[in-house]
Amino acid sequence: MHCTVLTGPPGCSKTARLLARVVAQPGRHLIAAPRTSLLDELAARLRQLAKAQGVTTSIRAVHSGQSQQGGVLRRLERTIRGCTTAQHVVVLATHEALVSLDPDLLADWHISIDELIDTSVACGSFSASTSWSALARQYRLEPSGDTRWWRVMTREDVEPLSLGEINRGASDQIAFHRLIRRGRPVYVDQPEWEQARLAGQRVSWWSLWTVAELFGCASITLASSSFSSSLMGMAHQHLHGEAIRFREERVGMDQLRARPLVRLHYYTRHRGSTTWWQTHEGSRCLVQISRHLEQIAFAGYWSCNSTTQLAFLHRLRGRWCEPKLSGTNRLRDNAACAYIYSSKAQASDAPILELLGLDRAAVTRAREHEDVFQFVMRGALRDPSYDGEYDVYLYSEDQALALQRSLMASGITDRVETIAVEEAGILSVVRPEARSPSTKASRDERTVQERRADEREAERLRGKGRRASAKALRVAAGTARGPGRPKKVIAAAYGPDECQR
Repeated sequence: MHCTVLTGPPGCSKTARLLARVVAQPGRHLIAAPRTSLLDELAARLRQLAKAQGVTTSIRAVHSGQSQQGGVLRRLERTIRGCTTAQHVVVLATHEALVSLDPDLLADWHISIDELIDTSVACGSFSASTSWSALARQYRLEPSGDTRWWRVMTREDVEPLSLGEINRGASDQIAFHRLIRRGRPVYVDQPEWEQARLAGQRVSWWSLWTVAELFGCASITLASSSFSSSLMGMAHQHLHGEAIRFREERVGMDQLRARPLVRLHYYTRHRGSTTWWQTHEGSRCLVQISRHLEQIAFAGYWSCNSTTQLAFLHRLRGRWCEPKLSGTNRLRDNAACAYIYSSKAQASDAPILELLGLDRAAVTRAREHEDVFQFVMRGALRDPSYDGEYDVYLYSEDQALALQRSLMASGITDRVETIAVEEAGILSVVRPEARSPSTKASRDERTVQERRADEREAERLRGKGRRASAKALRVAAGTARGPGRPKKVIAAAYGPDECQR
C-alpha cells in the first residue's frame, strides 16, 4: 500500500498543489480537512481553479454547518453513493467524517487528507466500578492477539447507544463510547468487564486510525509539514512498519523566502500545564500575563486552553481563535500572536505511551510544540515574501526555544530572537516539582475470584490486628482480665465462701 505525503513548511503551498491535482485528474475525489469552515474555503478555491482551467467538475461540501436535514454521516454516505457513475466529482468532508465512514464506500476513490488527523490517536481511562454491568450488556470483549489488550465489540442483539445517551453518561467514558459508535476499533486492558468492578481498578483504552482503513482506494495523498514526527505518523510505523510505504514529496524547495525578524517573548522559566494553572500561584501567572498583554495593547490573534480563557477574555483587543489552527489562511494580515497553551502528556495518555514506546517528552514535542508552530505560522509568516517584524508571546522559555529551532530548521527565517518578559513579574516563579505519572497503565493480573479471596484474607488479618491493639490498650490501662470466666460471675454462681475455698 502506498501513500504520498506532500511535506514542507507552513505556507509553502502544499494545499494548493493538492487541490491542483484534484482538479487536473478526472475521477472521484474525497478531500478531508480539519474544520467545517475550512471545507467551504477549499470548495471555493476548487471552483476558482476549475473555472480558470476550463475543467467541468461537480464540487460538493458536506458538513454540520449546513442547514440540511439528516445527520452529517448519513448525508455524506448518500452523496458518495450518488457519485458512482460520475466522471469527475469532488466531495469535501471533515476528518471526523472520513474516519467514521465505511471504507467499502470509498473503493476506487482518490482520497486527499489536508493536515494531520488529530483524532487518529485516541486513548484514555475510566472507572467502571458501578458501570461494569452496563458495559458488559453493551459490549463483548475479544482477544486481540496481544495478551495485554482486548478488542471491544458491539453486541448485535443490543441497540447501540445514542449520542444523547452517551453525553448523559459518565464524562470520562464519552470519548470511548463515541469512537465505538463510529465503528473505530477500540481496545481495553481488561479480559472481562467484571474485572473493573473492584475499587481502585481503572479501565485503560486506546484506538488508532490509519490509512490502512482506506485499502482499496485509488490513491491516498496527505498534506502535512510534520507527518513522520507526529503521533499519527508514529502510530502508522508501530502498526504497519514497511507494509505502508510513504513517499514524501517536498513542496516549496525552490521557493525564495524573505528574512523577517521574529521576536519570541516568554514569561516564565518553568513549564506550564493545565493542572498547574488551576493552582493559586499558577492562576496568578496567567493573570499577570493577561495584564501585561493588556498594558502593551496587544492586538494580534491569540488563543489559550479552554480551561484558562477567563484569565484573558475582555482584556485583549486582538482576535481570539481556536487553539488548533492548521490549514487556515485568514490571519495572514497579523504581525503578532499570543499563545498561552499547554498540551503535555497526561496520566490518561499512558496506554499510548506504552503502546508506541514513547516518553512524555516525545508527546510534548509531537503535540504541544507542533501546535505552537502551526499556530504561529498562521500569521504574516505564512507569506514567503513577508520581511517585516513578527512578535510571538508564549508562556515558557522551553516553548520559545523549541519554536526557534523549528523556525530556523524549516527555513522560515534565521533571524529569531528570544526575549524574557520581566515586566510581568513571574520569571522567577518556581513551580513545585510534580511527580510524573507512570507511563505504563497498571493492571491487576489476578482474576476476580483471586482478588476477592485476597481481600477476605486481608480483612481477616486487619481484624486480628485490631483485636491485638485493643488488648494492648486494656493491659496498659489495667482493665485487662485473664483467661477464664470473670470472678463476679463465679461468685454469683457459688457464693463468696465457696469462692474463698
